[in-house]
Amino acid sequence: MTNLLDLPVEIFQMIVHELVNSAINNVKGPSQGFQIDGVWRLRDVCGTFAAEIERNVFSLQPKEVYYNKYFVQRLALKRLPRYMMQVKRIPGNINEGFHARLKRMISYILQELDIKDEKQRAGIIEKFYLSLRKIVEAYKLSHALCGMEKDALFDVEPFRIARDLGDTESIDVIVRYLETRSSSVQAALTSEDAMFPIHSTISIALATDSGTIAQTLLDYHKKNLRSPTRHAYNYWVSRAVHASTTKYLHNLTAVLDFHPEGRRRVLRETMLSICAGGSSEDVQEALKRVEDVDKGTALNAPIFIAVRSGRVAAVQGCIQAGANVDFTVRSNIPTLHKDTITPLDVAMNRNDDRVADVLIKAGATIPHISQWPGTRRVYKVLRKAVSERTKVKLPDLRSFQHMSLVERKDIQY
Repeated sequence: MTNLLDLPVEIFQMIVHELVNSAINNVKGPSQGFQIDGVWRLRDVCGTFAAEIERNVFSLQPKEVYYNKYFVQRLALKRLPRYMMQVKRIPGNINEGFHARLKRMISYILQELDIKDEKQRAGIIEKFYLSLRKIVEAYKLSHALCGMEKDALFDVEPFRIARDLGDTESIDVIVRYLETRSSSVQAALTSEDAMFPIHSTISIALATDSGTIAQTLLDYHKKNLRSPTRHAYNYWVSRAVHASTTKYLHNLTAVLDFHPEGRRRVLRETMLSICAGGSSEDVQEALKRVEDVDKGTALNAPIFIAVRSGRVAAVQGCIQAGANVDFTVRSNIPTLHKDTITPLDVAMNRNDDRVADVLIKAGATIPHISQWPGTRRVYKVLRKAVSERTKVKLPDLRSFQHMSLVERKDIQY
């Protein structure tokens, strides 16, 4: 049997061309992807196959193929450097305006790097296209390349590109560029509908970036832009807290140390956000910036905010920061019929056995049994704790529920 490579060049090219066309045009449904992938793998047979298949897939197909055929589009984007090297040879098969723009960008990069060696230059060009694929959404890039819609590269925000790539140097370059502009121009450029939407970029960086990008942007904001609103600031706080890891704790620290115009920012709203979603370490970090953790009311004292959050981590953070578990304030719970309340009173009123247990283990004073709620979970925690402290066996819940208030007050221990 004749070896395929022994055929005349023209016939070999015709066979490869028909093979590619068949895979692209004649197979319908999900199997189409496997067909073109199978043909592409033939490139590994020899260099001649590789060159011919690349040319047929990336040069000889009309540009509509890259728009309408998902598996060909996916292949082109996955092998973007090779696609760009091939497709540019056939006029009309690529958006010429977009292609010219990419060439200008590459020329600028090569000029800035001052690389003369052709192999190194080719490597830089390949890296450029690989990076382009990472920072521009696939469908936008495909449409821009094929000219099916206007060039979409301007839709990609520079801050987002740098953040997605973890490129702190580019963040620094953007910040330096912004600082060359007047205050009014900086405000316009960094608004949420402009090219450098700094508020949303900071929000995303606080939640997802474990590096220094958030710190850099906060420093720039503090130095050059108006103070955020209290609502905007507390949104940053909520984005910076992470209940299950301390990897982002430095981001919360950066936000808490953000004091524009000399104002303190660890206010009730800040503590509410941190207690609602943060770790014990997050709470402790915030309380480092509070002069007296045992100061405030039932609404704004840190330990009461933590108890009302219903989160054990928040309560533990307050305790570890030195909060008094028996801190007493004027009552704001009419149903308790008490002038003053403690954190444990609030936990009992909320039927929160987990928080009550944390407070008790930290040494909270347990009120007399006559003040206990008749709910199973909290009563069980309180009864167990008193029994351990006093060695007195108290009534079980059923007996307690059938007692009058006078009978409950008569219980001595």
